[in-house]
Amino acid sequence: MKVHEAMKLHDPDESEDDALDDLIGHALGLVETPMPLTMTEREHRIARLRSSLDMLLDDGLESREHSELLPRVDLGRRTLDRIQEREALSLEFREPLKYRPRWRAADLAVAAAVLLAAFLSSVTALKDGKAAAANLACSANLAQIWKGFEQYSTFYNAYPNATVENHRLPIGATLSLILHTGHLDPSAPLTCPGCSSRLNAGELPHWNQLREQSETAIHNFSGLITDVYALHPGLKGQTGIKHLERSMIDAMRSMIPLVGDRPPVSDRRVVNGNSPAHGGYGQNVIFADGHSTFFRSRSMRSLDSDIYANRHGHCSAAIDPFDLILIPAGVNPN
Repeated sequence: MKVHEAMKLHDPDESEDDALDDLIGHALGLVETPMPLTMTEREHRIARLRSSLDMLLDDGLESREHSELLPRVDLGRRTLDRIQEREALSLEFREPLKYRPRWRAADLAVAAAVLLAAFLSSVTALKDGKAAAANLACSANLAQIWKGFEQYSTFYNAYPNATVENHRLPIGATLSLILHTGHLDPSAPLTCPGCSSRLNAGELPHWNQLREQSETAIHNFSGLITDVYALHPGLKGQTGIKHLERSMIDAMRSMIPLVGDRPPVSDRRVVNGNSPAHGGYGQNVIFADGHSTFFRSRSMRSLDSDIYANRHGHCSAAIDPFDLILIPAGVNPN
């Protein structure tokens, strides 16, 4: 036990710690025991320790009489330098936004391209919409004329043909004939909505007047019905035109055209190309069974190579009941 205590008393670390504790206690006024140091060294160390403790515990509310805390001499310069660095860094990051133009040429080009594409799409859609509406209206007009042909053929077992009744008349006079017999509504349109002129059935000359008109009057009548729908011309006979009988085609009515858009005509002659009624894109045709089809060429697929010419290539009467042909209303099929 005594050995341990002797070792403890001679431990240099413990002696220094005790001396420091005594020094702190004396600086705080808690120890009255004199220090084993010389007066000058003791007072110097106490003053230095007291100043350190004072600085540690100072809350900034009381004035320091003995030792003021002064800022570093270069503190102002360093602070300004840091502020300038921060501003320069901020400007560097903001520079692309600060000096960037509101609209670049590439942005304007892209926007213009998008607007142009949208405009062209809308124009195409508008054209397609108008074309579809015109096709529907045209089909409705054809259906009204077909209804007159159907009712007439049901009653007489033959499709109407004005040229059979009077060989001088063009095939378009057939519309006056079925108007006279009461099978065609006077308000029925006789021209495609795509045509420049409009003509209703009620505007046609009376059938009895047509039969008695002179050649000049009939010629003028042919000019009146230039834009009227093309009609089936009937069958070529030995002495003239014959009726297309309903019983002849009863099993093939879905293949026999009765009415359709007129072909292109120049100087009263049919020329190449689609009907001008739909801008040259094709022609509507309604068949004997009542269904209509829009053909994008004059060929009816495998049925016929040219709907506006008979099997011999002429714009006249059909060679037989299964010769598919429509001729302009102002043409005489003889």
